[in-house]
Amino acid sequence: MLKINRVLTFAIASILLHPSAVALEPNTTSANVSNNLKLANVWVTSQRSPATGNIYYFTMFLPERTGKQFTKLSFSFTEQSRDKAVAVIPFDLSTARALIGKPGAFGREIRLKGAWIDETGTLWVEFGQPIPSNTTLTVALRVQQTNSKESYEYGVAAYPDSEKPVPIFVGNGILTTNP
Repeated sequence: MLKINRVLTFAIASILLHPSAVALEPNTTSANVSNNLKLANVWVTSQRSPATGNIYYFTMFLPERTGKQFTKLSFSFTEQSRDKAVAVIPFDLSTARALIGKPGAFGREIRLKGAWIDETGTLWVEFGQPIPSNTTLTVALRVQQTNSKESYEYGVAAYPDSEKPVPIFVGNGILTTNP
């Protein structure tokens, strides 16, 4: 069963981690993603806070979908190696936060229903209330102390507030953790 979960996670991560990212600066990426309706300008960035050291901010623009609101996000991380193995990063999920806006220009804080890592290694963040499309959202995650510098590719998907949500790709990037 564990092998099946890893194979499925790898297949999903391969789709989410489409190589369309363009590096902007260290620890920051941006991607344009198209869908069958129109070209959507979506992006995700990750930055480490110099002041707090091990808090990483994932800032994203939730794509426009008429009448859609989003209730949760999934983050899939893989090691930046040849085999692209699924990576479980040692996040302190009890300190996870979500805020409207970008780091340094935060709006209101979003109450979280929960943050967890499932059996496939996917990190989930569920909101206490639905977040509208066309929203700039930042998720702050603290990485527990690491002993070495590591790089991970990641993909983010948003899940609409519906009975049978179909995930919408938000963006991808590279996260580099520092000791």
